[in-house]
Amino acid sequence: MEDENRSIAYLKMHKNPTKDLKSDEDYLRWSEKCLNEANAYFEVSFRCKDMIHNEFRNAFLTNVSFACELYLKYLLLIQNIDCRKEHNLYNYLRNYLKKYKLI
Repeated sequence: MEDENRSIAYLKMHKNPTKDLKSDEDYLRWSEKCLNEANAYFEVSFRCKDMIHNEFRNAFLTNVSFACELYLKYLLLIQNIDCRKEHNLYNYLRNYLKKYKLI
């Protein structure tokens, strides 16, 4: 029963159980998970790219948006920026760009 509960994701992001990221290895492990998931969403969206021209376009666009979000999270996590519980990635990206004086 306990193992079943580990796969439950709560709609409120702050309630999802997560491990603290303390080391570079922790960040790398999470970034690799994001990259793998992003690649999976991108692959699905690529396979259904013809849907963009019919009433099922939302399925295509949803997969593309999830892939983009996970690719961005990957880029942030490899820079040791913990963004796992956040969907407002604009703030993270803006802070990242300011940190490295790119804006």
